[in-house]
Amino acid sequence: MIPFLSRSLAATALAFILFTPALAAPSCSVVRIGSGSEPSGLNNAGQVVGNRYLADGSALAEIWSQGSTSPLAPAWSGSSEAWGINDAGVAAGAVTWTATDGSTVTRAATFAAGAATLLAPPGTLSSWADGINNAGQIALSVQMADGSWRAQLYSPDSGYADLGTLGTWADPHGLNQNGVVVGTSAVSEAEWHAFMYANGTIQDLGTPDASSGANAINSQGVVVGYANPAPGDEFEHAVMFAGGQAIDLGTLGGLRSSAFDINDNGDILGWSFRADGSLGYFLYSNGAMVDLDTLLDPGTHLTGATSINDDGQILASATDGDTSFNVLLTPTGAPMASRALAAPEPASRDTLQLAPRSGKAYPEGRRRRQMVRQPG
Repeated sequence: MIPFLSRSLAATALAFILFTPALAAPSCSVVRIGSGSEPSGLNNAGQVVGNRYLADGSALAEIWSQGSTSPLAPAWSGSSEAWGINDAGVAAGAVTWTATDGSTVTRAATFAAGAATLLAPPGTLSSWADGINNAGQIALSVQMADGSWRAQLYSPDSGYADLGTLGTWADPHGLNQNGVVVGTSAVSEAEWHAFMYANGTIQDLGTPDASSGANAINSQGVVVGYANPAPGDEFEHAVMFAGGQAIDLGTLGGLRSSAFDINDNGDILGWSFRADGSLGYFLYSNGAMVDLDTLLDPGTHLTGATSINDDGQILASATDGDTSFNVLLTPTGAPMASRALAAPEPASRDTLQLAPRSGKAYPEGRRRRQMVRQPG
């Protein structure tokens, strides 16, 4: 359990925790990378993985690299999805197929050079890969034989390790280059907390009587996610867990926000409701939260965002009103203060139209928790 720090103190804390290089001019370069698939992962080489959902309900994992798109999985693998890619171009996700007895089987998989390698942890019914690092370690969400959900870490040199739980289920959302895994675990039927797993130990990052979740961790061990600012508060805020504190990053003016990725420079990507009830996507850098739509051409706005790499490239989806497409954004400008919000007052509960809640501060979608097209 760690203390919760309000946004008014966040800038001071950030000065001691992170150093983020200054950006050069408040603008954003935009590279279109196709359409039709849902982008889901980005590496430091600028390679993108995504999933194309077909009319029959199946999915096709794809990779975008050097201007072209190609399938990740071989034809035998059936339905495939990819959720992450490391700097060597190895992607991780899952494949689903129908067994000879008619049952549906889903197994975590890695994809490389047109081949799929299945991961089948012992004693599990199903498995999904939620992230892969440059050492080939993979964060796994697994369903055990008794139906319970657990988090595991696969390491090429040591195999599978169960991460434990804070109570009942555990769900991993990301890992860093050091093999530290973060995610969400239930402490009771009605409450779940962010966790971090390192050196064989699971640590509770949450506070009593307030739900929270961890979505990503960088190489410096800084974790981002969401948390209820106070016990009993039903509206979660984006937070950064660092230096033994949970720092409230605030919102774009609305009541709710969540952070879902962070790079090794400390740049944070997330979503937030605005004061008018619309959904926006933000970049939090140098203590400032910037609405990414303000960096785009008039008439263009983001409809989703997924990842940010160490070069500051942001994987997102957008529309110009006529067409929808996927993009790589590279914000430039320093420190983008002209576009930043100065601790806006939250919108009134009476005027803000909130999306229905699923009980978690991220969308379930199919199996993806970090895609964040629409908070649930």
